[in-house]
Amino acid sequence: MTLILQDTRQDRLACNRGFSAEGIAVLAPNQTASLCLNKAGEVKYNVRMESMLPGGEEPAKGQIEVK
Repeated sequence: MTLILQDTRQDRLACNRGFSAEGIAVLAPNQTASLCLNKAGEVKYNVRMESMLPGGEEPAKGQIEVK
């Protein structure tokens, strides 16, 4: 699975484990990644998961809202 953060600036991150400087985490089964957001706002992300569908990937979108 690949988790891709969109428009996440480094100054919004208080901690980071498993994400590249570009905001990408590639995870194998049972692996985790984490980050700490220190400013209010929205963080949108895309997840690409392996799938039996044609093309081999199933994309999903989401967002995290920090208040």
